[in-house]
Amino acid sequence: MQVILDQEQWEVADDVLLADVLAQVSDRAQAQSRIVTSLTVGDRPLSDRDLEPTLLATKAGETGGVRATSQAVREVLQAAQQSLRKYAGFLRDEGAVLIRSFRTGTGNLGSLDVWLGKLADYLEMTETASAHGSSVSDRNSLVSWVQELMEARNAGDPVRLADLLEYELLPRLVS
Repeated sequence: MQVILDQEQWEVADDVLLADVLAQVSDRAQAQSRIVTSLTVGDRPLSDRDLEPTLLATKAGETGGVRATSQAVREVLQAAQQSLRKYAGFLRDEGAVLIRSFRTGTGNLGSLDVWLGKLADYLEMTETASAHGSSVSDRNSLVSWVQELMEARNAGDPVRLADLLEYELLPRLVS
């Protein structure tokens, strides 16, 4: 079976599992600091949601050829900058609501925990960006303030929570 990644082509034995073929494609893209951005198996375009165990366990000879295109990680991250800024704005808006709730005594730790989960996603995205040379925020500074926020959360100190959110965390999110 033929496999194509951008301009590179190679043959794979028909009895190799599709999972192994896709791993080869991914490894070759990663070796060039690229990310697979589109994938077609046979005549069927696939997304990551289509990559289910049953399909991945299929032998390559039964699926048809594999065609993949990739994009440089740096290009993907540049394209993602606007989305990351929008997400930071979303976090700031939600954080402002949390601040008001903690200042008025109506805040609850469950809402903070949900927001912290979203902040963790944001930090993961900024970590990926900085690992590839994109400086989207002072991530290390954010992480140290998150640690202080967690201490205030564990102490149940709503004033400290509101202060940390308002004066330390939210201003450090990319705008």
